[in-house]
Formats: sequence, C-alpha cells, structure tokens
Amino acid sequence: MIPFDQLPGLHPLFVDYMADRIDNPALYPGTVWDFDHWLSCIEAARQAQVNRPELCNVLRAYNTALGNDAAAMENIDRLGENGTIAVVTGQQAGLLTGPLYTLYKAMTAIRLADFITRKWQQPAVPVFWVETGDHDFAEIASVHLMNADGTPNTATCSPAEPNLPVPVAELTVDNAVRACLDQAAGSLAQSDFQPQIADQIQRTYPYGGSLSVGFGTLLAQLLRGSGLVLIDPSDPGVKSLSRPFYRDVIEKRAALHEALVQQTDAVRQAGYTPQVTIPERTSHLFYRGPEGRVRIDEQDGIFTLGAERCSASELLEIVDTETEKISPSVLTRPLLQDTLLPTAMTVVGPGETAYMAQLLHAYELLGRPMPAPAPRMSVTLVERPVQRILEKRGLSIQTVLNEKDGGLARLLRAGQNLPVGDRMQEAGKTVDSLFAQLETLARDVDVTLVDAVANAGKKVRYQVENLEQKMMRALERRESTLVQQTQRCRAALCPDDHLQERYVNIFAYIAKYGPDVVERIAKQLDPFARGHQVIEL
Repeated sequence: MIPFDQLPGLHPLFVDYMADRIDNPALYPGTVWDFDHWLSCIEAARQAQVNRPELCNVLRAYNTALGNDAAAMENIDRLGENGTIAVVTGQQAGLLTGPLYTLYKAMTAIRLADFITRKWQQPAVPVFWVETGDHDFAEIASVHLMNADGTPNTATCSPAEPNLPVPVAELTVDNAVRACLDQAAGSLAQSDFQPQIADQIQRTYPYGGSLSVGFGTLLAQLLRGSGLVLIDPSDPGVKSLSRPFYRDVIEKRAALHEALVQQTDAVRQAGYTPQVTIPERTSHLFYRGPEGRVRIDEQDGIFTLGAERCSASELLEIVDTETEKISPSVLTRPLLQDTLLPTAMTVVGPGETAYMAQLLHAYELLGRPMPAPAPRMSVTLVERPVQRILEKRGLSIQTVLNEKDGGLARLLRAGQNLPVGDRMQEAGKTVDSLFAQLETLARDVDVTLVDAVANAGKKVRYQVENLEQKMMRALERRESTLVQQTQRCRAALCPDDHLQERYVNIFAYIAKYGPDVVERIAKQLDPFARGHQVIEL
C-alpha cells in the first residue's frame, strides 16, 4: 500500500483527511472511518423525508430498461421500506464506463453497503448516480485502452455540435461515436475474449442509441449480482421528484450562496485551496435552452438564462412546468442527490472529498443531514510482466508513479553505471606499456625479434579495441532495453502521466483476462484502506 502523500497530484485536503490529520468540525462533522459518525449519519438517513414509493417506481422502470438483474430489483424493493438507507456514489456517463475509478467507486459503495448491513443489521443499498446533466463533452469523449505491447491507445470522438454545450443525456451514438467505439474495440489485445467484447459494445451502443443508457447498461452488466441500483437524474420521473428541491434552491438562493461562500472561506482559513471556485451572482443551477446548457445567474432580481431574462416568479414557473430544463451545479448536485435518496454515506474521489468540505453549511440550510464522505478505493493494477521488471530493476511503484521515463532511466543508470570506457582506456595503456617493455627486452636478446613483438602488440591492441567496441554496443543494447522497460512500466502504471485509475478503461484488462477479472479485482480491494492499493493480476 502506498501512502497518499507519496502520490502525485492529489488535493492536500484529501491527503490530510485520509491521514486523520483533520479534526475540524467546521470542515467535516466526523473523521474518516469514524463509526460513531457513521451511526449518526445512518440514523439521520433512516429518518429522511424521502418519497420512497415514487422513487422506487422510477428506479424500477429505469433499471428494467437497463437490463439490471434481480439483485438490483430486490434492493429497489428494500429502498421502498422505511428505515433502509443508501450508500451513494456516481460519475459522469463516460464511454464504456470511462476510467477505472468509475468501477472502483461502484465497488466501494457495494462493499460498504454490505458492511453496514452485516455489522449493524441495518438494511443498506448501494446506489450509483449516473451523472447525465453535465455538458462537459471533452470529459467523456475519449476512451483509453492499451495496445498489445502495453502502450496507451486512445480513441476519441468529436461532438456533433462542438459549440453547443449539450447535456450528456441528449447525446446519441452517431457516426463519430460509432467510429470511436469501433477503434476502441479494434485496439484491444487479441484474445479469445476480444470478439465477445466487440459484440457487447455493439449491442450496448447501437446506432442512434443513448450514450448515457449505454453507460448504465454496461455498468449493470459488469457488476451483475452485486445489487447495485442505478439512478439517472435526467429521467423524467427523477426530474419530477427534483422539482421541490429546485424551488427550494431558488427561494433560498441568497442564503445558500452565502452559506457556500462562508464555508469556502472556512476551507481557506484552514490552510487549503478550495476545490471549487464560487462564481458571483450564480443561482447554482443550470438551464437547458436554445444556447445549450447555461448557468443561471442573477443580478438585481433578474435571472439570466443565456439570452433569456426572467424574474424569480417566472423562473419558479419554469421549474414547475419545464423541470426537464433545470439541472444542478457541481455543488448543488450532491444536495439534490441526498434530497432524493436516504443517503447515509457518499463514496467520493479525492477532488469530491475536498469539495464536500465546502458544503456543510449548505446541507444545514436546506435541512438535510450531510452524509459521511467515504473515499473510494484507490488502486493501481500491476500485471505480472511489469511486476517482473520492477523486481529485476529494484524499482518501487512509488518511484514509477513519481518519476517520468527519463528520470527512471537516470535512476537505474545511477545504480548500474559501469565505467567501460575508462577501464578499456586503462587496458590500452597497460598493453602499450607492456609491449614497450617487451620491445626493449627483444633488442637486448635478439634485435630480429623487435618486429615480431611490435606485430604482436598491434594484434593485442586490435583485440582490446575490438573488445571495447563490443562492450559499448552491449551497453547500448542494455541502455535501449533499460529505456524500453522503464517506458513499459511507466505506460502501464502511469499512462500519459496520469494515475492508471484516472485513465485506463476496464476493457483493456477484460480483453486480456476475461470478464471474471472484474470480480477478481473486487475481491482483492479493501474499502477501509488508508492508502493507495496495489493489486497484482
């Protein structure tokens, strides 16, 4: 296990939270893995005012459409019972489920829900929020796999309307997406599993089909039997359930904005840079209009919805009659999620853990208990060929993750530097000195032997020079092998200078090891790990 402070690019607030170095109730009500705090959050979730009957009707219809299994349907029924709580996580609907951490989030929620159920006999259901309201197409436009030689292979598609910020929920499989998915399937390692994967991708993402539905369908297939329940905030039924929340946000907008600003200041005063910047005059909601998805801002009582303008009463009317056009911001999304669901715990990544510290006052203002932030499992997968290179070269995972290719090669050369040139130069001088002495001796013994000694000296010098050339060529080959091996390690563990979990897609490993690799990974993960886990495949 690797301590988080030895990994690059993580928010200091997350690192300190995971190391239990934050004992500041102004940021988090409890510390990580504080079971007393968990129990408090569980009790608050049990009492949460949630429209369970309508919520479960919506969930059944959506999960049925995704082809989710009986275990998920049983969990939906459990959610309908008073007292059942939810362990919630989520992610934007990326192509082929996006990077590995999407699965790690879901696996963490599944494991923690099972732990709560067994430890406290408290019914708990894992729920995955399929974020479809966001319009950041660039975040989902690529799928990163691995070539047969272990080097990264990226398939990317372009939006049909690049200048129009369209929510993911509206995106469909067009020619560009189809070509991207075909490229992804074709780049997978050739194996007995590759044709099955290509067929699965084709069926999950039919031409004209929804990208977000494809994401949900695939996630449900990969985690079949786990009981994971999926929810789509863009579903008409969920939008209807969200209407009171949007009204609440608008009616309390000034106080909500002030609560977020004050809490963000508390993060700064604690010595951290806030994860999310709070824009001025924002309502913390978005509107889907002719110009795409745009932020709703307010000035002097007038709301700006792209080119449109309206009053507070008119905006409330839009919420009542056209709820499908309204969506939350990055900071109000967790508030909406925990309004609709009886959330006791929310499984979050490093960045989300950091911005949860900005939300405490907002939860209090809206009368919702803030769930306990449970960091998702953080993992690097190490395949056996890479592990052998690490062992042979004496490299640690930390070194590979923190050093780029050139730095790794320099580190290895420093430990294995052989002074071939110097030694061979010394050998040449020794030969010259030795044969100079032999020539002197030959003159004293028989002057006719001088030429024979000189010729012998030339032959020996030639052999020494030839040996030096062979050694230098061997060193070059060794250097080339060294560079290739360091590049292979870096590409496998930190591709394109990203942590593997934030970059590579799970199908890179399914193609090599088969669909059972998902369960193999899940069984080895520790949801209570305080550091970055390393799993050998």
